[in-house]
Amino acid sequence: MAEEAGHTAADADDLLRTAFDVPGATGAKRSTGSTAPAEVRRVYAAHTVEPGRFERRRLARERMRRGARELDETLAHLAGTRVSC
Repeated sequence: MAEEAGHTAADADDLLRTAFDVPGATGAKRSTGSTAPAEVRRVYAAHTVEPGRFERRRLARERMRRGARELDETLAHLAGTRVSC
């Protein structure tokens, strides 16, 4: 897009990385409703240091829901009723 408008960008990837740098941008709280920079840094660090943690939690919740659904279906079958989950 920049080239089409007559501009040149020597390293567009580097420009985008710099423009959307999370650690660098968190210090610039822009509005009253913005998330506190310290909290953004904490969550970002958690994702960076242990990226699989949130996926493991999501998978565990999914397994628990599936197990609860299977248990409900088994109990409903044994009781002779139909339960929808």
